[in-house]
Amino acid sequence: MLKTDYGTPGAILILPVDPAREDWLKARFEGVGTSDIATLTGANKYSNPYTLWVEKTERVLTDEPTEAMWWGTNTEALTAQRFEEITGIETRRIGTLQSKKNPRHLANIDRLTADGGILEIKDHETLSDAGKTVQKGEITGHAYAQLQWGMHVSGRSKAWFAAKVGKTTHVIGPISRDEAFIENAIRLADTFWGQVETVTPPPVDFASVTDEELAQRFNTVDLEATVEAAIPELALDDLAELEEVKAQQAELKERRDAIERRIKAQIGDKEYLTVNGQPVARWQPVTSKRWDSKAFKADHPELDAQYRKESVSRRFSTI
Repeated sequence: MLKTDYGTPGAILILPVDPAREDWLKARFEGVGTSDIATLTGANKYSNPYTLWVEKTERVLTDEPTEAMWWGTNTEALTAQRFEEITGIETRRIGTLQSKKNPRHLANIDRLTADGGILEIKDHETLSDAGKTVQKGEITGHAYAQLQWGMHVSGRSKAWFAAKVGKTTHVIGPISRDEAFIENAIRLADTFWGQVETVTPPPVDFASVTDEELAQRFNTVDLEATVEAAIPELALDDLAELEEVKAQQAELKERRDAIERRIKAQIGDKEYLTVNGQPVARWQPVTSKRWDSKAFKADHPELDAQYRKESVSRRFSTI
């Protein structure tokens, strides 16, 4: 008979299974968890270190539950059950774990496995990038980061991955500890938490920076001031590539406009164009109403002044 092992030698339990949401949120803001490490290692395409830093420092949750998250949560138990049937390995739910060595290292593991491992469970659409990856017998970078961090915090020796893709359960494992990955993840987590504690924004990551991040970081402008490029070669390369892309866009727009004009000429005063009796293009009338701000201001100057709000934005251009 296999020995059942549900111990977590590297961690203590600080929250039970299914805690009150306010308790879960409080714990989340007190350290770096499994989802956070996916962001810090660049495996989370929906977030970046700056967005995570804002969440931790302002204690504002940015990823409110979505429909997809609801389904993922509520199919988790079924996927765990199917994992047990496929592998013969029992699983057990576990709450929030805290590293004994570093209290800022946290983990919410989907399941502990009776063979001394942990289990990460996902629910992917068949045609999604993640779903296609799993169907090839591979693990997404996001899940891999979570698994490795979960092993680090818990002190467990192995990991399993189970994903429901469509109506098929895919099981991958056992997966060994990747000590090099864990060591780098620890470094990133500790550096990041130092930035949280000192309220120091992480450096701009040129590869992952978003429009939202730029708007938050640089919401004031020192007019007429200049800044020397920190990486001159990168700036010059980007400017050259930008001009190349703009030229390509202009050429493509000209080609598109010419093609559309030829098709419109064939449609003439009709609405649809057909080929072999099948509709292939439509040139439809569109009616729109435009707000006449000038007329309103002339007729109602006081109301115009009362409801007009000034907004400031920044327009980018090359020189």
